[in-house]
Amino acid sequence: MPAEKLLDYFEPESFDVVISTEVLEHVKDWRLVISNMKGVLRKGGYIYHHKILRFSLSRLSIRFLAL
Repeated sequence: MPAEKLLDYFEPESFDVVISTEVLEHVKDWRLVISNMKGVLRKGGYIYHHKILRFSLSRLSIRFLAL
């Protein structure tokens, strides 16, 4: 699904966590994508974004964005 349409597919505040891997560098409007990610998060939720997430979950250093 296009990341720009997250709120078209999911209700607001549907998730505790959004994991984003290799997405933001490919979308036209990254601000809209971040806004939609924030929109589907429950209060106190997190966005995890790290380019190597899909390769090594056990050895990962993830940046945490508290919202």
